[in-house]
Amino acid sequence: MSDDNVRRMTFRTTLICLTFLFMLNVRQVQALPHPYYDDLGLISWRTNWIAAQQEAQLYGKLLLVQMTHYPCSVCTTFGNKSFPDEVLQKMLRRYCVCFVVDYQRLPADLKKLVTSKGYGEDQCPIHLLLTPQKEALNWTVQNVAPEVLAKTIEQAAADKRMKMSKVQEKEIEKLNQSLQTAIQNKDTKKVLAAWQSIQKIPGNSDAKNKSYDILEAAEEPARKKLFEAARLLREQKNPQAQLALDEAKAFSEALPIATEIDQTIASLKLYDRALEAEKLATNTKQKQQYITLYQQLLAKYPENTVSTLAYQKLRAISLGK
Repeated sequence: MSDDNVRRMTFRTTLICLTFLFMLNVRQVQALPHPYYDDLGLISWRTNWIAAQQEAQLYGKLLLVQMTHYPCSVCTTFGNKSFPDEVLQKMLRRYCVCFVVDYQRLPADLKKLVTSKGYGEDQCPIHLLLTPQKEALNWTVQNVAPEVLAKTIEQAAADKRMKMSKVQEKEIEKLNQSLQTAIQNKDTKKVLAAWQSIQKIPGNSDAKNKSYDILEAAEEPARKKLFEAARLLREQKNPQAQLALDEAKAFSEALPIATEIDQTIASLKLYDRALEAEKLATNTKQKQQYITLYQQLLAKYPENTVSTLAYQKLRAISLGK
């Protein structure tokens, strides 16, 4: 094959990857891996501003807006070190809809807020906490410690504008009893029904915090194993990660986290196939085959710790790395 043909094939492969990544980023509701760095893939990121606002309004959650750009060494260091923090992840799951945006592509309303504070691109990553009605609550800039950001989120969640009514809190107190009983009885349908009913009541309260306490206590053994598997995957210890996931599955019986674990196990099988195909690829056709496997993984399982790795693989290919 001539050099010109090789260049054309390389360009076509890169274009296919870029097109696929673009298609992922314009999905309106689907959560995705972080576009710039590896946060272990255990946080759900939104890349559509309107959809993120609608979700925050529906569930009465804070909007965490992360403004970043690429390349940005401070952003990457922060993302790789802070977002894998277990306490911070707990606060994000409990209180936030997470939206990430490139500083150069800020929606008009966010750009107005940032301009009013005088924050520039050189201060990224910038984190803004908003109410579902887009009222600014807190700002942090650059490399804040994960415990500081976690505390900032907890304080914002306690703001009176985020509170639910007393009637709603009473309703959640009743649902908490149902949730606790269903977990003790390992009744999957009743656990999911109670949890979904709790989630549909917008806003924060002591009763809703109790809901999360109940579920997090039940899910803790499974979530710790899931976290362990994510770490092992970054160390390229896939067989050990599989064992950790199998243990997580055993701990997740009748709990909402079971779905996430099942999808992670299924995606790891596809990821291992793609890795093997990449390892054996010696020509352009074989290269396209493993790229297709990574794309299939992301299309089928777009939101877990393995899909984050597949996303990074495709992104590296699109950048010619």
